Amino acid sequence: SVCRGDGHTEAIKITFDATQVAYEELLAVFEQNHSMVSSSRKRQYRSCVFYASEEQRKVALGFVRKVEMKVGCAVGTTVEPVKEWHDAEEYHQQYIAKKRAGGGW
Repeated sequence: SVCRGDGHTEAIKITFDATQVAYEELLAVFEQNHSMVSSSRKRQYRSCVFYASEEQRKVALGFVRKVEMKVGCAVGTTVEPVKEWHDAEEYHQQYIAKKRAGGGW
């Protein structure tokens, strides 16, 4: 499990049709909804962009450089190849929706 420190990173998996939405558009949404500047000491909360092809790697690296130029400093976001995917435990799925429904927020 992530909490035991086994090296997992919490992430979302996005399946998309590149003829309908560009990888660059997904990266822009990522930037708008996530702090790329901060870096976490805990691997599970680190900022990372995963790529599935050489083209996506180039785009992601260029994107990170662009953000760094905009903010004027290095960001904590890394760019790495996609690895084998493992769903989190059921109680972690739809966490925010469950918290809201249960009155936790």
